[in-house]
Amino acid sequence: MFRNNESPISLFSFQDIVTCLTGIMLFFLLILVIRIMEITKRLEEQSPYRAELEELQKQNALLKKQRQEILRDVDEYRRRIRDAGKKDPASLSIAKFQLERRTRELRRETDDLQKRKDLREEQKLREERRRKLLSQKQRRIRETADALGRIERQNDAFRESAKKLREEIRKRKRTVNVSVSGKTNKKPVALECSGDAIRIIEFNPKSVTVIRRNSPFFTDMANAAAAGLKKYPRSEYYFVLLIKPSAASYSEYLMRLLEREYSGADVGSEPILESEECS
Repeated sequence: MFRNNESPISLFSFQDIVTCLTGIMLFFLLILVIRIMEITKRLEEQSPYRAELEELQKQNALLKKQRQEILRDVDEYRRRIRDAGKKDPASLSIAKFQLERRTRELRRETDDLQKRKDLREEQKLREERRRKLLSQKQRRIRETADALGRIERQNDAFRESAKKLREEIRKRKRTVNVSVSGKTNKKPVALECSGDAIRIIEFNPKSVTVIRRNSPFFTDMANAAAAGLKKYPRSEYYFVLLIKPSAASYSEYLMRLLEREYSGADVGSEPILESEECS
């Protein structure tokens, strides 16, 4: 039951709800505005046109400043025109003369500035050409340095290969492999034949006998070498002729001589280099 002085319907609860919803909407709107401002600022910072926009803003500010200066100059000229209308012809003539003189001075200064500008432009062009030439020279130097580096690496590889070859030649220079076909218990005796001497080399035990050429005939040296082999029984030794290029003229004679003098002996031959030695 309602009392006589009380309203049958109360709207205070509805007003509270509307007020709360309004506050919530304003709060969300404020958050949304702040978020939009943050996103806009971030997009401006990440924009590729930011630098261009800043430059345009600077130019706009400069243009505004120039516009203000021009407006001040226009106001000044208008004031001077109004003042000139109040002056007498003599004063105007003096002012005109002063303005013409100032105009000529300004024109001379403008011509000087234009000449300086042209000179600066010419210097700038020369500097640009010089920089281009320097850039080309630097590029050629880098290319030359790269080519030299490649050549140096190739030279290093060639030197290393030559070193290995020299080492191999050094190892093989005084090494001669003596072999005989078949199985035998005989000992080898090598005859190292050259144009100046014949070295008779026994390997076990090691002994070297040198027979030098004492006459202009190679046959005398070959006969002496064949005679020196008589102390080596054919049943215990086999003979190997190591023939250098300088001994080619008498090698066949020495071979036939050994086959005749030591019939039934094992005799073989092997060509070697002039720089090789049997040791």
